[in-house]
Amino acid sequence: MVGERYRSQQQQQQDPSDAFEREVLDHYELNREKYNDERDNVQKKTFTKWVNKHLSKTGLKVDDLFVDLRDGYALIALLEALTGERIQKENGYTRFHRIQNVQYCLDFLKKKNIKLVNIRPEDIVEGNGKLTLGLIWTIILNFQVSVIRQRLLMESQHEQMSAHTSSSQVFYQFINRQLNMVLFEVIPKKAERKSESSRSAAQQQGSAQHLSSSSQQQHAIGGGGGGNSSYYEEYSTRNGGAGGGFGNGHAGNGQVMHHADNRHLSNAYQAHHGGFSESSSYETREHFERKVQRVKKTRGERERSRSMRRDEVSEALHGSDATSARDALLQWARKVTAGYPRVNVNNFSSSWRDGLAFNAILHRYRPSAIDWNKISDESVSNRERLDNAFAAAEREFGVSRLLDAEDVDTNNPDEKSIITYVSSLYNALPHLPELNRGNANDLISRLERGIGITNEKLDLILKRIEEVEARVDTSPPAAVERTVTEIIEDLNALEQPINGFFEDVEELKTLQHPEANDFYRRVYGLHQRRNAYLDRLTNQILVRLGVRTDTLHRENQQRLENMRQTSFSRVEECIAWVRVRMEKLTTMEFLEDLETLENIFEQHKLDNRDIQDFRQNVDECIARQAEVSAEDTYEYCELLRVLESEYQQLRDLSAGRMLDLDSLIAFVRAAQLELIWVSERERIEVTRNWSDIKQLDLPMLTNYYKQLLHEMELREKQYNDVHNQGAALLNQGHPAVRVIEIYLKTMQTQWDWLLALSKCLEEHLRDALNLKSFIEEAAEAETWIEEQSARLENNYNRTDFSLEEGERFLRELDETKEILNKYHQVLMALTERCATISPLWQRGERIPHPITVTALCDYADQNITIKAGDDVVLLDNSDLIKWTVRDLSGVEGQVPSVVFRIPPPDARLTAFLNRLLQQFEKLKKLWEKKHRTVRFNMVLNTMRTIQGWDLDTFNSIDPEQRDAIMKALNDDVNKLLSELDPNDPLALRLREELRKTNEHFWNLLNASQKPPEPDWASQYDQKMAELLRKLEEAWRRLNDAVGKPVSRSPEELERIIHEHKRFEDALQALDGDVANVKELFRQLPNPTPTQRVNHDRLNGLWDDLWDLSRMYVERIKVLESVLNGMVEVADIVKQHEITLNSFDDLPAALDKLRGHHSQLLEINMVLKQQQTVIDQLNRNVALLRQHVARTRINEGHHPDVDAIEDEVQKLNVRWENVNSQIAERLLAVERALQIQMVYRSEYETEMKWLDDVEETINRLRKPDELRPEEYQQQLDQLIGMYSHLQEHTQAIENVNKEGGRFIHEAKIFDAKLGQYSDAIVGVHGPDVRGLFRRSKPQPKNGAQIVTEELELLNRRFAQLSSLILERRNTMQVLIQNWKRQKQIFSFISKF
Repeated sequence: MVGERYRSQQQQQQDPSDAFEREVLDHYELNREKYNDERDNVQKKTFTKWVNKHLSKTGLKVDDLFVDLRDGYALIALLEALTGERIQKENGYTRFHRIQNVQYCLDFLKKKNIKLVNIRPEDIVEGNGKLTLGLIWTIILNFQVSVIRQRLLMESQHEQMSAHTSSSQVFYQFINRQLNMVLFEVIPKKAERKSESSRSAAQQQGSAQHLSSSSQQQHAIGGGGGGNSSYYEEYSTRNGGAGGGFGNGHAGNGQVMHHADNRHLSNAYQAHHGGFSESSSYETREHFERKVQRVKKTRGERERSRSMRRDEVSEALHGSDATSARDALLQWARKVTAGYPRVNVNNFSSSWRDGLAFNAILHRYRPSAIDWNKISDESVSNRERLDNAFAAAEREFGVSRLLDAEDVDTNNPDEKSIITYVSSLYNALPHLPELNRGNANDLISRLERGIGITNEKLDLILKRIEEVEARVDTSPPAAVERTVTEIIEDLNALEQPINGFFEDVEELKTLQHPEANDFYRRVYGLHQRRNAYLDRLTNQILVRLGVRTDTLHRENQQRLENMRQTSFSRVEECIAWVRVRMEKLTTMEFLEDLETLENIFEQHKLDNRDIQDFRQNVDECIARQAEVSAEDTYEYCELLRVLESEYQQLRDLSAGRMLDLDSLIAFVRAAQLELIWVSERERIEVTRNWSDIKQLDLPMLTNYYKQLLHEMELREKQYNDVHNQGAALLNQGHPAVRVIEIYLKTMQTQWDWLLALSKCLEEHLRDALNLKSFIEEAAEAETWIEEQSARLENNYNRTDFSLEEGERFLRELDETKEILNKYHQVLMALTERCATISPLWQRGERIPHPITVTALCDYADQNITIKAGDDVVLLDNSDLIKWTVRDLSGVEGQVPSVVFRIPPPDARLTAFLNRLLQQFEKLKKLWEKKHRTVRFNMVLNTMRTIQGWDLDTFNSIDPEQRDAIMKALNDDVNKLLSELDPNDPLALRLREELRKTNEHFWNLLNASQKPPEPDWASQYDQKMAELLRKLEEAWRRLNDAVGKPVSRSPEELERIIHEHKRFEDALQALDGDVANVKELFRQLPNPTPTQRVNHDRLNGLWDDLWDLSRMYVERIKVLESVLNGMVEVADIVKQHEITLNSFDDLPAALDKLRGHHSQLLEINMVLKQQQTVIDQLNRNVALLRQHVARTRINEGHHPDVDAIEDEVQKLNVRWENVNSQIAERLLAVERALQIQMVYRSEYETEMKWLDDVEETINRLRKPDELRPEEYQQQLDQLIGMYSHLQEHTQAIENVNKEGGRFIHEAKIFDAKLGQYSDAIVGVHGPDVRGLFRRSKPQPKNGAQIVTEELELLNRRFAQLSSLILERRNTMQVLIQNWKRQKQIFSFISKF
């Protein structure tokens, strides 16, 4: 009944804590993000102060930890200050130098055997906050916190060596002698009840009252000493003990303590007889737990552990890594704060919030610095205590104020920040042995109080011994034995304080204090008194109790045999269970199907949970060692050793399989994503039809080819990462070798195949582009030939035309001849190109007979193997995608048609080219015919003109010109006659007309030489004056026209062109007058100087007029090109601006994103093609300035040209804005596309998983439908679901992270879209909005869609968490109620 009351009290005490735990868990779920941010901010502030404390030696300072460590210089300086070693560094501020400097730091830490988990130099350079904090924490942990472990280990070893005294050794020897004489067995609960039933009810009631009073006295002892209990704790903790509590295990500060360290008598009994029975009604839960721990060790280990368990600090100090360092620091804090009221250091978070722990540490080391009574008063706030402690630590010990009071006085103080400060405090404080060696007055004061407290406790123990002696013959043996054991434990607990008194006395002797001997006698008296009580208990009470147990020995033998059979069979069953699971895990088969692997993984999670839960069965077997006799202990321990060894192997193997499956699934999932990406592009290339180039968008295909190469280049790193991930698994000895090798081989094969397809795409695209270019050029040539033939036939049929028209005809025909010669070269080039073009049309038409085709890349399957460059035989091409071919070895098989190229020539192109060449030959012959006809008619007309000259006309012609005309006429006629047949009537007619013309010319020449010469000088002066006046007027008019501002409109320019043409026509009309004046000057026998000057002036002015006129004409032409170009460019830019503003906001759907991307790529390609128009406009503007400068000789500034250049510059700026918009949007869409692909995959996976979890929860039966025995099963399911849900928290956070990235990109994209739209409206006015083609009304954009999806995901995740917690709490309440009902029924049944 006592045990039931105890368990009931425990359950009642657990109920509020469970409710509080659930409340805290719910609160944490709701405010997790807030706590994370607050924790990171506190850590950042604390770590920044810690870093600056050490950087103060180097003259550097860190303002922002995430920014100032990015270049690596401050990090290198910190490590150098901490270690005193030099670290290599790069002198530069580029990203490369920063990454290299951080890499040097990480390599330095690795050389120090410091583990860095998932920290890359790029993370620090990019300012990743969490990883930067993780790196600084690793440095703090290894260079400040871990050194505490070594120091405390040395102190612990020193204390352990001095902790053993001779009194404990004498006591152990005495107990062993007594155990050789007396054997005790514990009475089982049923036997005890049976024996007790013969006693009277009054005796039972008296025994119970006796036990109750004994328990109350034990509580009084545990709380004895009043305010001096803290002093007594100081002795017990200083000597490695567990505390100053007795009986019930309560220490002076109210903390429950363990008794396993001092139960010497209990351990001795268990070594010989198996210990107390687990079924004893008086055995507490602590006794049972200690049994489980004890039987895990062999006898020799238990004997050795008795001396090692003196100090709990040493257990933490022999650990490893961060945990042992943290535990060592925590044990030190507990040690130095022991005995201080309301100070309870259990962790590095909430235990420090009230500030008492910090003040207790400082008071312990320097009492004068802290007024404990004042600071511990309840009226003092937490922050006042914290500020007081931090100020005192900085003032007294020089500890930098790394923490602020508001950072610690919170619901969840940051553990790492407090560890950093406490470790700094520890390093600044003196060693504990140095502290304990205080002055003589402190020692005497401590001894006086300690001896007084110990005497009081011994007095209480004496009263308890006397009570036990009075009822040893009447009370149950188990109750007496339990009381004796507890008293012995309390006496053993006094051993360590008494040993501490001896140490203080020895120190007084060292100081040669006069009262040292007196104190030694008083302490030795305590030692003798303790030993006497132990002897009284063992020689009197236990001996008397042993006589009564002889009669029970025989009855217990049979019970022990039955218990032995049960215990051994249970252990063997557990071993068999472990081996079956071991065999199952060892022979686990890994498959390449992802869904199957995930099912195996889910099943193994359940199996792993069963394996972990099996620990209870192992512990149960260990606990049953107490039921095994001493003779069977060795055999049972051997079975336990086998069970624990194989169970540990099973746990390790199960955990390994978890990691193997997790890593394999991650690799297979990543590999399948890459293979899907490759297969999508493979399908596009394999199914593309190259037979009809009219259906192919070749510019888009060219751009797609470039984009494919770019995507492959970007994807190759990710592809290699996945491949390396699989190779790393193989190198690590992953058991799924076959599956990994299959995926690695498939990935390599598919990547090589994609590279080969890209090569095929390049070759086919080149053939298609060549074919299209050939057809376009050939069609253009054919059209030109037809046009030229029609022009020759229509324009050169006249026979009556003037000399000027004839000369024009001949010039045109000569120009046509030059063009014919050029086109002949074009046709020859087409002939050469025709021999290299593959007949693509033949790929789409069924071949009548086998032909030879060439392989563009390697191809291999199970049936056929082809190498690049092989000429194979095409047997059947009826299927456009797969052709039937025969390879070089004669093997037939089906191969994708994209692999092959039909070799040239193309029969259709050859026939078309031959027809074109024939048309060109006909055109050449037609030209020759027309050329002869024009020359013939021109010669005849010339001869008729000459024959019509009279003497005046003859004399008006310059003699040189007359001679040149006659010479040219005779040359042309003779050349034409040489080309004609001598008997041709045309030839005969030409000869006759030539004879008549020559005869007429010589007659006129003879007649012109007879008349007298006229007065050439007066004629010359008169005509010269008139001509100069006209030319000067023309010069003035021309300069006025040149000086006017350039035209800004095509209409004005057209007017200027007409005006200048009239000016040139008028100037050309003066050409005859100029020739006459020059001829008159030539005929002057002796010209005067004035006449010579006028003649030179005439020549110069005439040449200047024509030069300036020609430059003005060139300027007009350039200006016309500029104006037309500005109009064209303005239209192009405006059209692009309207197109860019017609885009919708960034969508969330992958197909729409790809559509955005394709449309932007197409616009980008058009921009590149139109760039030549912009470049030509800029060149024309520059050329216009040159021409204006040449025509305006005396002017250095040209505002009109500046205005045109400004307008062109504005067009250039708008053009550049269009280009930059396209480039930025392309990059943004590419980033968004990559993010959306990852996000969409993860989002769909998590939503499917949430559906599965929700479906599983819905399948659970309602609580009112369950039987009580089924409550625990459903509770286990709910706990498993909640654990699984928490495991998916990181995956949900990853989805939120990717979704957040997409939302960020989408909002930036949409904002820039709006800004650009506003800018365009500012340029063109608000009316331009009517030209935008955005959807109206516009649906939700991508950012809104993804935001709603994330809200749905998070809401469902939170709802599921709340639902599971609610169901779990309901089941826990039901289970607790059911257990209480069972206890009530059991209690009632006993009466």
